[in-house]
Amino acid sequence: MPQISQILETYASQFFWLLIVFGLIYFTVGRFMLPKVEATMDARDRKIADDLAAAEHARAEANNLGDSGAADLTAARTAAQAKSAAAKAKAAKAKGAAAAKAAACAGPRRRAESLERGRRWAAERAWAQSWARRRWARRWARRWRCGCAPARTAPGRCAARRDAWAACAGSSPTCSSSIRG
Repeated sequence: MPQISQILETYASQFFWLLIVFGLIYFTVGRFMLPKVEATMDARDRKIADDLAAAEHARAEANNLGDSGAADLTAARTAAQAKSAAAKAKAAKAKGAAAAKAAACAGPRRRAESLERGRRWAAERAWAQSWARRRWARRWARRWRCGCAPARTAPGRCAARRDAWAACAGSSPTCSSSIRG
């Protein structure tokens, strides 16, 4: 076939130079570029290995410090608890002595005064509570008298009550409300 014979005649020199160029590229890459890439990869692998070893060493050292720190913390805690217990015992002893001295000096008169003070305080508290109840009752009695007091609802909760509240709203002489619904 004429097409195939033409390929060998026309392209034979191109095949030759193609092989020569690829051979030179292969030789250049293998001789100059490949060693540089391999050196870079080896340096990176060494650096990673060194970093991992340093991290492992730091972790082991931190574990050792943590264990010794926990022991130091426990020792400090027990020492502080011992000091606290000693201070509490000393304070309790001093308080007991002071209480005994005060009891010996106070006698029945002080106890009577203390009881009287307690009774007086209770009476004042009872009077204050009853005064507050009376004040509340007077206020609501005025509102009920004029017919504007809402039964356990605020103004505006129920339309009928709201209208009555608004109609009253100070119109009665006994009404003290100034709130509008």
